[in-house]
Amino acid sequence: MADSLWMGDIQSNWDEAYIIALFAHAGEEVDVKLIRDKVTGYPAGYGFVDFKHGHEAANRALNTLNGTLIPGTPFHFRLNWGRGGGATGGPATGGGGGA
Repeated sequence: MADSLWMGDIQSNWDEAYIIALFAHAGEEVDVKLIRDKVTGYPAGYGFVDFKHGHEAANRALNTLNGTLIPGTPFHFRLNWGRGGGATGGPATGGGGGA
């Protein structure tokens, strides 16, 4: 079972430390990998969150945080199973995102 979530709608001024702090505020210990455009080096707007306490922690975060307001921002958590895990098989596609 996967212990990684895909996170979308990541803002260009957010870094790994900021996202780690968001999940720490929710009581979860995580590692974060932000995806960057290979040509420009700018953030691609998504990344992966790996949960140190495994699948149950990832599932808990998905069920409790997805769609909720990110503290101190006008944005909502946009989460899905990452790296082929969970019932949906991977991150959601389509919808949202344009600048």
